Amino acid sequence: MPCNGDTSQTCGGPNRIDVYWDGDLNVPSSPPTLYQSYWTYSGCFVDNTSQRTLITQVEPPSSSVSPPTCADTCAFYGYTTMGTEFGGECWCGNDTGSAAQVADTECAMTCNANRDYFCGDADRLSVYYNNPPQETYSSECLDLNVPSWLNISNFTLFASPKEPPTSSGGWEGSTLHIIDILVDGDATYSLISACQDCNVTWLGLSFSGTGAGYLIPSVSSPEGAPPMLSLNLIAGISVVFQTRATIPNDLPDYPNFCTVANPYPSGSGYSPTDGPVLQGDYHADAWAMCPNISAVPANRLDLVSQPQPDHPNYNVEECIPVDVWVE
Repeated sequence: MPCNGDTSQTCGGPNRIDVYWDGDLNVPSSPPTLYQSYWTYSGCFVDNTSQRTLITQVEPPSSSVSPPTCADTCAFYGYTTMGTEFGGECWCGNDTGSAAQVADTECAMTCNANRDYFCGDADRLSVYYNNPPQETYSSECLDLNVPSWLNISNFTLFASPKEPPTSSGGWEGSTLHIIDILVDGDATYSLISACQDCNVTWLGLSFSGTGAGYLIPSVSSPEGAPPMLSLNLIAGISVVFQTRATIPNDLPDYPNFCTVANPYPSGSGYSPTDGPVLQGDYHADAWAMCPNISAVPANRLDLVSQPQPDHPNYNVEECIPVDVWVE
C-alpha cells in the first residue's frame, strides 16, 4: 500500500506492517562495570517524586544522559552513587538509603542519548556505585630521595586520570609536553600540555634547586634556545614558562614545585609507575587536564592547578582530575 505522504514508498497493507532494521546488533544493557572505571552496577531501585532515592539531579556538560556521562558528572561533584532514570535523567547521591531494590527487568528503558545502555524507567533508577582507591598525598618534598632510575635533572611528566574513563574513547592519560604559545619581542611563553601536535622546543624538565624549586625546561630542540623558567603558580591557570632573560629581577623567590611520594599503596596496581608525583604550590592532589576552548587547536588539553569555575579558557566541569607522574 503506498504511503499517504510519499506514494513512491510502501507503508504496509491491511493487517500488515513494513518492518525495517538499522543493522545495530548491540543489545542495551546495564554493564557490571563502566569500561575501565571504578563504577559498578548496583541494581534497579525504586524512586518517587515525593522522596527521592538520590538527592541531586544534574545535567552532564554534553546534555546527553547515559551511565558514563552521568557517572562522570556525579564524580565531578564528589558523589559516590549515581542513577539514571526515565531514559534521560541523571541523579547523584552517596547511597540509596531505604529505597527498595527490584528486578533489573523493571529498569528496561533505553537511554535517549545512547541506546546501548538502560536508563532506568518511570520511577526506577539504574544505579551505579563508585569505589575508587584511597589516595594519601604527602606534603613533604622528596628532594633527592627519589627512585634510583629517576634522573631528577632531566625528567618528563605523565598525567593519568584519577577516575579512569567510563567509556571507550575516553582520555586514558598522556605524556605531557612543554609547548610554545606566544612570542612577544624577546620573550617566549610556554605551558605544559598534552597536545601531541603543538610546537615543542624543550624535551625535559629539571628543578632550580636541589630536587625542588622552579621548573626549568631542559634539553632544547633545536639546541641553543634561550633558557626559560616557570612563573609563580596561580590557582586556576596553567603552568607557564617565560624566557628567563625577560623575567624581572625582583621576581619573588617562591619555589613552587617538588616531588612527593606515590599516593597509592605499594603494589596496588593503581598507578602507572612506582615513581613520585609532582607537587605545585603545596598541592599534589589539585592537578587537572582542562580542554582549552580559547586555544589552537581547539579544546587542547592543558595542565591546570586547582581549576576554577567561570574561567574564560575552560569549563571546569569538563576538566579531568589527574595525578602528574615524574618520570
